[in-house]
Amino acid sequence: MSKYDTLKFLKETKARAPHGCDKCGRAIEIGEIYYPEKLEGRVHAIGLNLKKFCKECYEKFGNDLLNPLVARSQIKVQQNRGYEDTPLFQHIAKKK
Repeated sequence: MSKYDTLKFLKETKARAPHGCDKCGRAIEIGEIYYPEKLEGRVHAIGLNLKKFCKECYEKFGNDLLNPLVARSQIKVQQNRGYEDTPLFQHIAKKK
């Protein structure tokens, strides 16, 4: 648990660039609503790994995504199947 975990919150945001959901791996396209982690107050976030979540994961898990155990529950599944199966990888591969 990071000392910044108590300062984190999720903010509804419209994507201006492509991102990937840190929970399910789905690509977040430009113009879609997503929920990035933000920090309360004037805390400098340089070097912190702030996660981004798609609208579907936010609707399913809500603010439980801020709990590190919930946010990591799907990561091992994605690592076991390889990056080429994730929607974000497929999205990037299409652009090349």
